[in-house]
Amino acid sequence: MQLTPISSLGTTPKNPHVVSSCRSKRLARSERMGYTPSYLYLRGSLYYFRYAFSDVEKAEIGRSEIRISLRTGYRREAQPLASALYTEIQHLMKDSMLDYMEIRRRMNEVLCRLLEQDSRDTSPRVNYEIEGMEPITPVGVANAYAMMNQFSINSPEFRENHGSRIMIELIRSGVVDLQEVTPENIHVIINEYIKIQQTYQKVIQHRLEGDHSFEAPIFAERAANQQAQKSIVVQEVEAEAKPNTPVSEFIRKYVQTKIKDGNWRVNGVETHENRLTSLLDILGDVDIHSITREDMREVRDTLRKLPPNRQRSKEYKGKKIDELLEMNPDKVLSVKTVNMTLEAISSLFEWGIREGELSTNPAKGLQLKDTRQAITLRDPFSLEDIQAIFSSPYFIEDKYNNAGYFWIPLIALYSGMRLEEIAQLYLEDIYQDDDGVWVFDINDNLDRTGKPDKQVKNINAKRLVPLHHDLIKIGLLKYYDRMSSIGESRLFPMLNKTEKVKKYGKQPGKKIGDLVKSLGLTGKKSFHSFRHTFSDYFKQRGEHTDVFRQVYGHDIPELAGKQYGSKFPPQKCLDEVVSKLNFNLNFGQLRKSKHALGHDE
Repeated sequence: MQLTPISSLGTTPKNPHVVSSCRSKRLARSERMGYTPSYLYLRGSLYYFRYAFSDVEKAEIGRSEIRISLRTGYRREAQPLASALYTEIQHLMKDSMLDYMEIRRRMNEVLCRLLEQDSRDTSPRVNYEIEGMEPITPVGVANAYAMMNQFSINSPEFRENHGSRIMIELIRSGVVDLQEVTPENIHVIINEYIKIQQTYQKVIQHRLEGDHSFEAPIFAERAANQQAQKSIVVQEVEAEAKPNTPVSEFIRKYVQTKIKDGNWRVNGVETHENRLTSLLDILGDVDIHSITREDMREVRDTLRKLPPNRQRSKEYKGKKIDELLEMNPDKVLSVKTVNMTLEAISSLFEWGIREGELSTNPAKGLQLKDTRQAITLRDPFSLEDIQAIFSSPYFIEDKYNNAGYFWIPLIALYSGMRLEEIAQLYLEDIYQDDDGVWVFDINDNLDRTGKPDKQVKNINAKRLVPLHHDLIKIGLLKYYDRMSSIGESRLFPMLNKTEKVKKYGKQPGKKIGDLVKSLGLTGKKSFHSFRHTFSDYFKQRGEHTDVFRQVYGHDIPELAGKQYGSKFPPQKCLDEVVSKLNFNLNFGQLRKSKHALGHDE
């Protein structure tokens, strides 16, 4: 039997009992009589639930009472919650043993996590080789494991040989607590674990055969369990009410946690913080627990009236929100920027819920509907635009002293790479693969000192992009050799980042923007239009294939292409995508540049 290590799946909630929403007889009587039950009391403007343990219970549990904030000032809302909590605690005090339905719920969660882990595993599935036998296909392997698990159910011999190891894994991974395991339920737990292992192998078998409907009831059961748990929101049990937590302190803890856990890259922290600071700027340094849905609507509506770049613009820097609103700026934040800010704030609240600090997310689902079509937000360059740009004096008369200003637009045109992906390239990121194809290796590797100097947008952005033969004709490899001969580590060493400008591509992007304006090119065009041009070139030819998506740095939508098999090799990417680009540039003029072949021609 194959035992997948549960410790790799993360911790599942311990003892997450679903609290019944029906009112107890005691509550019904208290409502008729018009008085508040003894376990419900008002403190300030909020109701709290209090349960005092007996001396025997106190000695066993180690505390005299529990208190829970019900997060409401209305008795009609607080009483059903308090009654349900009272009933549930009494039930738990009578019998702490896991029942069958709770064991099944937890095992269903384990199964779902195993399947999700399998979905994230993109390594190829191979035949199982046994000497002297025909290779067994992955489908056959899954079927064999499922049959072995079937024979293990209710097997005393299997429990004796493997039961202890299974229980240790379940306890270590947090699926069950040692105190919950009893002689009456241990066999049930082991059998239910074997059953989910059997079901797991059956799902894998169906997945390999292209059938993903088989697993739908499994995830439907999980969704039903989760919905049941949300029927009544039970707040964190605490000896005393938590003290106020200012927004500034809450944001600080959140940012530190994200950095420590490796969820945020250092060079992206400022962007995240700027978005979160909007919450502080608009509402003030209030208690994070006091923020309501109406407060968040105020934040959203205020953001819609604020100017862009208010932290950096000389006109707006240092001004308070009220002062900015009084200025009634003509240009305000775009719908996309407002939504990104709201999403960042919503993530802050979600983190607070996961950490047990908050009970609700008042920012959830407040994003604005963006009626603009994404395709209309920026235009691609036309063939005439491209020829106008690269025949301008800036390119053919060497008016750019910085080699990055010359090469980065050309690389973007012929590769579809993002601005920062090009500007941050190191010499070691350009090389020939085993088949002799020259490639750009887009990665976020540390520099020679072990510090992060590069960034990628997402996991799909890490890729190999072949060099177009036109770039080689113009002289990119000659330029590469010159940088290497003088001991440079980066392809464009004249580009720098600063404390304020933390991207190498800031200036090259601005230069192209200025050139587009000076040439009078019509439409919504900027440096990013090079990437749109690359995409549009293949879109118009009906060639937005999986190979194109890999070169472009986008996700492959189909499950089979995404999770099974290896990446397409550079030679295929070159043949089926990159080499097809043709813009009829004047190579003779471009090759004369001091940044290209120049006098080496």
